[in-house]
Amino acid sequence: MLNDYRDILTVEDVQDILGIGKNAVYQLCREHSLECFRINRKWIIPKISLCEYIEKQRKAQPAYLVYRWLTHVNALSYISRYNLAQYRSRVLKLLFIIQKNITYH
Repeated sequence: MLNDYRDILTVEDVQDILGIGKNAVYQLCREHSLECFRINRKWIIPKISLCEYIEKQRKAQPAYLVYRWLTHVNALSYISRYNLAQYRSRVLKLLFIIQKNITYH
């Protein structure tokens, strides 16, 4: 997918690759989520930086899904407090295991 692009990317290239808007790419640059730099008024993004960002987001995805599930369980009003505490402890253990496996692989 990235073989069609040069080693140095522009904001428009990243926009096409990630399928997000130009303002979102600028925000990633300003927040230093992407390791990039500016020359005059133009942002320059190394392709390796984009690959690292994509890999980091891919690894963080399972933890994010577990977090979303945990907040969903928390929002359910019909679960008693005791059951909710059990669900939380199980999910937090699962989250720890997922993060540990991602770190080592």
